[in-house]
Amino acid sequence: MRRLRVALAGILLGALAILPATVAVGREVIMVATGTLELTWQGAAGRTASRFVIVRVRDLSAESGGLLGFLGLRRPPGMAGYMPEPHVLEGEVAGGDMAGHAVRLRLPGGETRGVTAGDVVALGLVDATHCICVLRVPAGITVEGAAAWATGQACR
Repeated sequence: MRRLRVALAGILLGALAILPATVAVGREVIMVATGTLELTWQGAAGRTASRFVIVRVRDLSAESGGLLGFLGLRRPPGMAGYMPEPHVLEGEVAGGDMAGHAVRLRLPGGETRGVTAGDVVALGLVDATHCICVLRVPAGITVEGAAAWATGQACR
């Protein structure tokens, strides 16, 4: 059964190789037109992260107000996609089989916990594209040891 799954995954990946910007995350394949792994923020809601992606932060900034942001108009809480003080984290996967791939995550500002450009963070994922926590990796921990460190942290 396992051989069949591996063979099917190989066939699928081979077929997808002709498409631009295909990124593999664990066993799942994500296709993104921009070449950037676009992660979606979700509240933990009692869930725990199934895996961690270690990312070196290139930029973390408050999200602009969009087309009408220059007028001071923001999305009100009743609109779909509302997020309190939205920030955008952009970086690059620092290790593993996805090393070098760009990552983008839109998240509530309160979840950044003092993260700045240049920091290494562990993004806790519940599946291929949904992030439930951002953990700032302490300076003394290597990129290789960051995922093991993150599994012992509270990621809620």
